Amino acid sequence: MCVRGENTSFPLQALSKRQSCVSHSTQEAEIVAANTAVRAIGIPAMPLWDVLLSKKVRLTFHEDNQAAIYVCKNGRNPTSRTLGRTHGVCVAWLHENFVIGHFDLIYEKTDAQAADIFTKGFTDIHKWEHACKNINHVIPKEWWSRSPAPRGDSQEKKTDTSSSEEMEK
Repeated sequence: MCVRGENTSFPLQALSKRQSCVSHSTQEAEIVAANTAVRAIGIPAMPLWDVLLSKKVRLTFHEDNQAAIYVCKNGRNPTSRTLGRTHGVCVAWLHENFVIGHFDLIYEKTDAQAADIFTKGFTDIHKWEHACKNINHVIPKEWWSRSPAPRGDSQEKKTDTSSSEEMEK
């Protein structure tokens, strides 16, 4: 869970939990993970945010699996009917929470998923660095030693002019 704005992202909570049995598809694993996130993190946090923000909040749930989104939106999963018995997941309950309006469910590209760093192995250093940035994980020594971002053209011209005037004096 994180608080996000247009130019900010601040992680609040993460959960990594081993699933109780083997999932037979990616869709099934994603639905089990969605159920855990909604039940263990999302719904319990809502009353706190209602009080802090003095209004009813709607959380945004990011999912990168189209089939899992379809199941959550429709409340039916004909291909994985055993989710309730094997994983203890009630697809109808998950669907109901999205329909009631507790959550907005949106598709997110896989490489933008912040949780992937907790669930995938990385062999490519660039993908690892990207995953670290998705959760705002930085190495302090490298972060603080970076040079400031270049300013806009008008700032550069202003700086150049003032330094040339000082040289003439």
